[in-house]
Amino acid sequence: ALAGLAMLPAALRRWELAAGALLVWLVAEDLVRKLAGNDIRVYFVKDLFFAVAVMALVRSGRIGAEFRTAVGRAGSVLAALIAWAVALSVPLAIEDWRIPLVGLRLDFAYIPLVVVGWRIASERESLVRWLVGLSVLGGLGSAVGIAQAAIGPSFLAPAGTVRGLPHLVLVRGLPQSGPVYRPTGTFVDPGRYASFVLVALAVSLAALLVTAGRRRLLVGVSAASAAAGVWLSGGRAGLLAGLGLVAAAALATPWALRRAR
Repeated sequence: ALAGLAMLPAALRRWELAAGALLVWLVAEDLVRKLAGNDIRVYFVKDLFFAVAVMALVRSGRIGAEFRTAVGRAGSVLAALIAWAVALSVPLAIEDWRIPLVGLRLDFAYIPLVVVGWRIASERESLVRWLVGLSVLGGLGSAVGIAQAAIGPSFLAPAGTVRGLPHLVLVRGLPQSGPVYRPTGTFVDPGRYASFVLVALAVSLAALLVTAGRRRLLVGVSAASAAAGVWLSGGRAGLLAGLGLVAAAALATPWALRRAR
């Protein structure tokens, strides 16, 4: 909390810092929550990070014009989709207004961050810099799960059983094979870790295609960490998706060169 307050003035002046802090928190949030005994208040801390990021975007100016440019022709479809979701939520709101609010928040709260993606991708150097940073973040998050798979469930785990988090220690296996421990990493569920390492692998492979020199080496280590995380996540669907990402990355450069001709 003290670190966040100290960073607040700088984050409000620089949207890059605010958006980066939000992404880092999303990786660390579950770790804080499970070590805090599943204190549900931790779940809403990211809303504070998000609010700061939006305020920083507004202060930087041109957010409305950039959003319209970023969404393009999809803007009207997006507006219709949100309106339809609001209309569908009315019957639930009559019973309990909080239920549709939670659903609408999960689906549409982060739409303003489209501007962040637009700004990042508008310049090649900015895109490369963010891809490298996010691949390193993904590699570090993946490494936590790798260490947990090697050391055991006790690594970065609560001292005892945490109510409401039944999958902190999940062991699966088939009758003809031995048990397989599925790590959670910094997260509260093996499925979340499996999803995270897939995203980390995709970002790292994208960064590999646009970097060179030392940065490429750093990104390569991050990609290897994410790939190991996919393997250790223990899911067949995740493994197939990871292989698909590697195949797509391998074909991306030849396909791009063929189009350029």
